Amino acid sequence: MMITSLLPYVLTAIASALCGAAAVLAYNPQLYGTYHLELNRKPSRQPEPTPQVGKEQESKTQPENEKEVKTQWMNMGYWKDADRFPEACQALALKVIRAARCKSHSCVLDVGFGSGDSLLLFFTHPDVHQPRLLKGITNLKSHHKTATRRLEDARSAHWRNKDVVVDLRCGDAVYRSPKSSPPCHPLDPQSPLTKPTSIIAIDCAYHFKTRELFLRQCFHRLDDSGNIALADMCLVIPNDSLLLWLKARAVCFVLGVPWANMNTPEEYADQLKSIGFVEPIVEDISDDVFPGLIAFMRGEALPKHRPEGATDATKDGKADWRSKSERPQLGPVWSLMGSVFRLWWRECGGTYVLVSARKPPIYDSD
Repeated sequence: MMITSLLPYVLTAIASALCGAAAVLAYNPQLYGTYHLELNRKPSRQPEPTPQVGKEQESKTQPENEKEVKTQWMNMGYWKDADRFPEACQALALKVIRAARCKSHSCVLDVGFGSGDSLLLFFTHPDVHQPRLLKGITNLKSHHKTATRRLEDARSAHWRNKDVVVDLRCGDAVYRSPKSSPPCHPLDPQSPLTKPTSIIAIDCAYHFKTRELFLRQCFHRLDDSGNIALADMCLVIPNDSLLLWLKARAVCFVLGVPWANMNTPEEYADQLKSIGFVEPIVEDISDDVFPGLIAFMRGEALPKHRPEGATDATKDGKADWRSKSERPQLGPVWSLMGSVFRLWWRECGGTYVLVSARKPPIYDSD
């Protein structure tokens, strides 16, 4: 009886230890610093993507390792009509921007902007309205520095861009306190600064401690009738499956995702309503995210390019119908991470969602 009661804890310890080892392999010290550069490099014999900022606008201070790539995306991507990682990442960012109803001459807050590719869309993409004030916050100094430089280059590239006021901060996305948060934190509840009319968070909110606190702060800071949109992750897992629960907890550990953030899409929508948002939409887009990402990381053919009836890969773990020169050569670490995402999606109930909601026109805090 005692052994049976201790079994879940033993299994949890084993799963955590195994996934901890995987995390050490996959999440090397530079993972959140420069890992995305490797993902953005073109496979051999494939044309370069159209750069968002031409070579003539590149800063002379650009680090050597960044000069080899034209984009620095770092999200999971929306692969429905994309063949390459940068294309998929841009497609996901555009879906979030549209869902947030970003308008011309507005105030937009981009939370978790990384190296700045999503910010650059407001300067370079013909379908994205240019705001009057563009705010952002990210948690790594290296990313903040890179994004700041890239936006300065973009602003100097065209007179139209110089009218946009840019305010980028480095720190935790969630406001903590005047002492621990950076000055003028965009979600500071006491801030007298302009309130954003749109808030976007692309592939990052599931990492926040906690996402619910972040959403509450966003609601407080949003202007009346303002919109929020996120590319985010949820979890749908049977309550009676201990094994799947253990697997899901282990994957969350590997990916650095607080378990408190893993609610179902229905619970996510209810949470938005309880905070005060209206018209919440939580759309499951997993089938256009995970298969493409997994194939990319594992060096397999994208699902839409596979012969009819073909599965993820051939017996040797690689796709025979795609020439080696056309596959991204990311190596065993990324193949391992692709397998982790496959486990998350196929077995653990991991769900990728596009989320949007609106703050009512008049909100009485009392």
